[in-house]
Amino acid sequence: MITIDKFVKRYFIAAASFFVLFVLFAKLHNYSEEKNSIVKKMQEEYNYQHSAFSKTATNIFQALQIDSLLRWDNLSTLINDKNVGCYILKNDSLWFWNKNEISLQNIAWIDDDNTGIYHFEHGWYFGYRKSEQKWKIVLYKIIQYDYSISNQYLQGGEESTGYYETNISFSVDTLATFSTIKNNEGKAVVGIIHTKQTRSRTTTTNVLFYLWLGGWLFIELIVLRLYVILLLRLKIYWRITFVFLDIVFLLLIIGQWFIPDILLNTFWFEYWHPILPFINSRGMVVLFVSMFLIMTFYFGKTIKIPPKQQEIRKIEVFCVSFVQFLLIFFILFVFYRFYGFTLKPHDNAIGFLFRRDIIELYSVSGLVISFFLLQYVLLKALYVNTMQYLSFVFYSLIFSLLFFSFIKLPPLFYVAVFLTQILFLLILKFTARDPNFIFLRYLLLTVLMALTFSVIINNRYSILKNEFQLQIVHQLTVNRDKKLERKFYSVAEKVKNDK
Repeated sequence: MITIDKFVKRYFIAAASFFVLFVLFAKLHNYSEEKNSIVKKMQEEYNYQHSAFSKTATNIFQALQIDSLLRWDNLSTLINDKNVGCYILKNDSLWFWNKNEISLQNIAWIDDDNTGIYHFEHGWYFGYRKSEQKWKIVLYKIIQYDYSISNQYLQGGEESTGYYETNISFSVDTLATFSTIKNNEGKAVVGIIHTKQTRSRTTTTNVLFYLWLGGWLFIELIVLRLYVILLLRLKIYWRITFVFLDIVFLLLIIGQWFIPDILLNTFWFEYWHPILPFINSRGMVVLFVSMFLIMTFYFGKTIKIPPKQQEIRKIEVFCVSFVQFLLIFFILFVFYRFYGFTLKPHDNAIGFLFRRDIIELYSVSGLVISFFLLQYVLLKALYVNTMQYLSFVFYSLIFSLLFFSFIKLPPLFYVAVFLTQILFLLILKFTARDPNFIFLRYLLLTVLMALTFSVIINNRYSILKNEFQLQIVHQLTVNRDKKLERKFYSVAEKVKNDK
C-alpha cells in the first residue's frame, strides 16, 4: 500500500522531473535569432536618430539656452512636425523624447499659460497642457540618469523619457526572456523583455516562466534539505530560533515594498540583483512566501520531536497560521494595488463602500478567507499533515497559473468554482478514511485549490503575467546634480518668460 508520505515523496519527484523536462526544452530551443533581432532594431534606431536628428536636436538645445527669441509654440511645433525620437544632444549624450501622454498628477508648479514643472518617477520635466487632463513631456530635466527605459519593445512597462550615452554596447543577456543593453562601464541602461511575440512564442515564454520558477523550486529543495540536516544537529531552542529567522527573512522581503526607491536601487539592488526579478513583483511575493515556508515544513517534518517537547507542535501550528495570514493578506494586497482604490470626485462614504470594484473586493476577500478556514478545519478529517496541506497550496497555485496561460475564463466561472468547491469537499470528507482514495483525495484537493486561485487572479491576470515574466527593476542608479538642477529651472523660466 502506498502511504501518504510515500505518495507525497513520489509527487515531489514527479514535479522535479517535470521541471527538468522544461530545462531540456529551453536548452534545445534557440532564442538567439529573436533576441538579436530586437537588439539589432534598437541599435539601428539609436544610430538613425543619432545621425539624422543630431542637428535638429542641437539646434533646439541651443535655442533653449541662447536664442531668447525662440517662442514656445515654435519649439513644440518643431518637435512634433519632425516626429523626432530624440530632441537634445549635449556632451555626447543622446536625449530621447517620447510622445506618450501622462495623467495630471504630481504637478509641482503650474501657471495660467498651461505650462508647468511636472515631477515624474525618474525626474522633473517641463510640460505643457495638451488637453484638460493630459500633459505632454517636452523638456527633460538636465540631470544625468542611468536606468532602464521602457519603449515599444517593452511590454507592460512604464514609459518614460531617458537618455542613452553614446558609448553604449549592444549585447544580449543570458536569460532566455530578457536582454540588456549596457554601456562600456558594464551598467545596464536598457532592458528588453521578449513578450511581443506570436501565440506560439507566447506559449514558449510561459514555459520559460515556469522553468524559472522550477529552477527556484529545485534550489529551495537543495538548500532547505541542507538546512534541515543542520537543524537535526542543533538543540531544540536553536531550531526555534531558525524558524523565527525564517519569518524575519520573509518579512524583510515583503518589507522591500515599503522601502524608498533610493534604498532599493542602492543597497538592495547590489545584493539582491539575482532574485529581484523574482521577488520584486507584487504577485510573486505571495508565491515566494508560500514556496519558502512550504519547503521548510516539508523537510522540517523529518525533525523528530521528543514526547516531552510537544510544545514545539504549538510553534508549528503558529507558523501554519502565519502562512495562512500571509497568503490571505497579500492576495488582498495584490488586489488593492492593482485596482488602485481611490476616492473619486463624485464618491461619498456610502458610494465608495458600494462601488462595483469595492464590492468585487468584498466577494474575493470572503472567498479567500472562507476557503482557507474550511481547508484548515478539514486537516484532521482528511488525515493530512501540515506539510501536505501546504504542498497542496503551493502546487494548486502553480496549476492555477497554468490554467491562465492558455484560458480566459468567463464570469460564470465564479459560480462554477463555488459549486465545485462544495462537491469536492463532500467527496474529500466521505473518502477521508479509505486508504484506497489517497490519490483521489490529493488530486481533488489540488484541483480545488487551483480553481480557487484561478478565481483570485482572474480579473488581473494580464497584469500578473507581465510581472511574472521577469521584469527587471526599472531604475538602477540616480545621480542628482544640484548645479544642473538649478540650470534646468533657469532654462524653464526663460522659456516661460519668452512665451
